[in-house]
Amino acid sequence: MAGPTVFYVPGTEATRRVSVTLCAGSLSHHQMARRATQALAELLELPLIDMPGNHLGASAEQAVFAHVLGLLLEP
Repeated sequence: MAGPTVFYVPGTEATRRVSVTLCAGSLSHHQMARRATQALAELLELPLIDMPGNHLGASAEQAVFAHVLGLLLEP
């Protein structure tokens, strides 16, 4: 399953033309998903927002995750 994603190179120039918020689980510091998101944040010179839980925070900590997501979506 991870094979195609390991070698994926994002279109950074296209990504720079849209509004993007990069988030990762606050408990997933050594997991591949967070490391990939951190690398993209650095490449795009954007902050990485910590979200509750690990990369399954949306299902593991639903109420807290929903609250933080709501704050991110506010204008």
